[in-house]
Amino acid sequence: MGASVPGCDRAPAAPAAAPPPEVGVVTVHPEPVQRTTQLPGRTTAVQTSEVRPQVTGVILQRLFTEGSEVKEGQQLYEIDPRPYKAALEKRLPVPAPSAIRGRCWSSSSRQRAPSPT
Repeated sequence: MGASVPGCDRAPAAPAAAPPPEVGVVTVHPEPVQRTTQLPGRTTAVQTSEVRPQVTGVILQRLFTEGSEVKEGQQLYEIDPRPYKAALEKRLPVPAPSAIRGRCWSSSSRQRAPSPT
């Protein structure tokens, strides 16, 4: 059985040698590094105060600057005085109509000139 196939007698050709891979080189030197971490968060003041009105009404003007220091008893807001004036006038005693009429008659009789008779 000695059949031979032409071309099979050759020795396989050696593969081409690959070029060496390119690499980068870094020289390492020890040095101090500052470690920092950035984290999301919120801050709050140590002391806070809330300004709450002790009366009701429409605020016309704020008399302090937000964030500034205020003193005890300092006026903080100007409130519309009209509703308070109306309530005060409603509670004040009103003279009786007969007293008003009597005053009108007496003052008008003094101002009249005497009639010629």
